[in-house]
Amino acid sequence: MQRIRRIVLLALSVCICISLPGCNKVKSKFGTDSFVAGQIVTLGTYEQDDNTENGPEPIEWIVAYVDDVNERALLVSKYIIDYLPFNMEDKNILWRNSDMRIWLNETFYEENFSEDDKKFILESVIGNKETTDSAKLKREEADPTIDKIFLLSEDEIKNEEFVFRDDASNDNRLECTMTASAYSMREYYLITEEGQNIKRFFRFNGIDTGVPTSWWLRTDGVNDNTTALVAYMNDKSELFWIGLHVNSWEGIRPAMYIKIK
Repeated sequence: MQRIRRIVLLALSVCICISLPGCNKVKSKFGTDSFVAGQIVTLGTYEQDDNTENGPEPIEWIVAYVDDVNERALLVSKYIIDYLPFNMEDKNILWRNSDMRIWLNETFYEENFSEDDKKFILESVIGNKETTDSAKLKREEADPTIDKIFLLSEDEIKNEEFVFRDDASNDNRLECTMTASAYSMREYYLITEEGQNIKRFFRFNGIDTGVPTSWWLRTDGVNDNTTALVAYMNDKSELFWIGLHVNSWEGIRPAMYIKIK
């Protein structure tokens, strides 16, 4: 009889827990268990206000796409959070072996997400389409990779179902501004000779964090040693499929899939 009573009490406690908001781990973490494209959520922390004394700030993410079938959502950072090269060495290289992939999945992932955060970040099979001019590279480099954190691809930014801004009043869906910390890194780079050349090429205008800037994609560019990006040129953000040299410094907009059930 006592055993039956314990089983009943356990069953009741489970039912009560399920009905309580605090027992819904997704809702408890993100403040919602109903995700829609364009929604803003926070996950992880990163230095963004360029003031290390007050600690890192929560990272804001835009829900770019909700995959209800696989119970996951694609997130992309609301802001350009850093300004770095795709690869330190200027050479023919794709996403699989790039310094950027290593940095995002090791340093960035390990240092900026708590153990609780990591429970929601999924390992995902990431497609890596190569351009026709990349045949000189080994085919296996362009094969899919399994990543927790990644950059968006050319195909993904062309997908009209994906949302990359939370401001519906701005019709430039690829436009993105940077954090104060990313701006500091950008200014550091722009004083170099290479940075001055990039500045003249893209006709940068404005000197504050509210000005959009370019950000890397993971798709390789057409020419040798290049990777594609979303470039901010002539007051507009658009795909620059020709690409820039991989050791150029550009904005970083991480992306990830999270579980939503």
